[in-house]
Amino acid sequence: MRIRTILIACLVFVMLLAPSLNAQPRSYQVYLPRIIYHSLTPNRLGIDLRLEAPDSAITPLHESGARWARAGDIDWSLVEAQQGVLDWSTAATFEANVLRIHSAGLEPTAIVQRTPLWASALSGRVCAQPVASAIDAFAQFAEAMARRYATGPLAVHVWQIGNEVDFAPDQIVDWLGSGCWGTGIPPYYGGDYYGQVLKQVAPAIRRGNPDAVIVAAGLAYPWPDDAQTLGFVRGMLQAGAASSFDYLSFTGYGISGVNDRVLLKSARLRAVLGEYGFAAKPLIASELGSPCYDARTCGPEFNGRQADYAARIYAALIAADIDMGVWFSLQMPDNDPMLYGLLTGPDSTPRPAYYALRNSLLLLHDAQPLGIAPVLPPDDAGGLQMLQLRTPRGMMYVFWDPRKVGATAWLPIPSGAQLICTDRLDLPIPATYDCTNQVADGLLTVRTDSTRYIEVIGP
Repeated sequence: MRIRTILIACLVFVMLLAPSLNAQPRSYQVYLPRIIYHSLTPNRLGIDLRLEAPDSAITPLHESGARWARAGDIDWSLVEAQQGVLDWSTAATFEANVLRIHSAGLEPTAIVQRTPLWASALSGRVCAQPVASAIDAFAQFAEAMARRYATGPLAVHVWQIGNEVDFAPDQIVDWLGSGCWGTGIPPYYGGDYYGQVLKQVAPAIRRGNPDAVIVAAGLAYPWPDDAQTLGFVRGMLQAGAASSFDYLSFTGYGISGVNDRVLLKSARLRAVLGEYGFAAKPLIASELGSPCYDARTCGPEFNGRQADYAARIYAALIAADIDMGVWFSLQMPDNDPMLYGLLTGPDSTPRPAYYALRNSLLLLHDAQPLGIAPVLPPDDAGGLQMLQLRTPRGMMYVFWDPRKVGATAWLPIPSGAQLICTDRLDLPIPATYDCTNQVADGLLTVRTDSTRYIEVIGP
């Protein structure tokens, strides 16, 4: 996994309304390439594979085109429930999941979290910081863990230290699997202590596995009030922990107004990192997706909205130069009320969002960010929104209408360029056609109520 130092790529938006163009596109047959693992390079996609996901999910996991899969947690509170005694049998389901992920040709990632009761700063809670006197024990455990999983069929090289660590214990319950390192007390909200611990634990992991990649935080990052999260990050940096981790990670679910939160949050995190001279520190969206939150978002149009988000989120990862984005989750239990999963049912049937995400990887397999900072539209902006990426053949534009009102935009087209349009990414094979004949007076009129890709080739 390479650490990228390129700045955030460009995000451009268009807010114009006009009648649609009457000309009809000329269609032709397009045969999409077969998706093969690692044929997409560079590849920024990871997918969370729940321990309880059926084995039927492995084939679509392989065919998704993803590079990484999150295998689950190493629970320190279980493995070392008794100080100095490591019981790896408690990690049996995690290890079985690692084997499944390797069998699909993907690279597993994992999270280390929860504090044994004997090391906890809160009596009776595993959702807590370890006491200062237990930090050495945590580092010893981390080194043994990294060594156990350094090579062979159980190899894991990407380790996230804690999950949603900016949550305080009183904001979460133990079984949810969050880090609970937060204190709720400004200015650093516990981030300074997390940073001090990270400075001891990260070197221990690297002693156990010199090839290990250290991912920090998995920030819960509530939005829009992010004072606690950004204060936590400042605490980490103030403690001198920046050199202890390779990536800073955060959750990037859903949208805010017309903006995908992964873009909004990454911009603010980079600003804070820049305050301390680390603006080039790479980022990971450790969880992203478009779940069903309430009656307003869970109606009959939910599948379409989720698929529309999935169709563009990989483009957003490239535009913001985020090194990995992990969709949460590949498959959840069928009674999951928030409908996170890309697959459903005992046979792991793909939902529309699965196809949308997979097809976007195909379309963007060689796309790159523009390398300049984006200008994000205000949350209440109207009209079509647009991401712009570079390809070896020219430029790729990704349009969508967050308000579904039939907005129109005009895209300037160089003379002699060829245009390839792609719609309906939520289908197993999307609609791909030559739309060059829609150009009039050097402009392409774009009207769509779902995500549309337009590649401008040449001249």
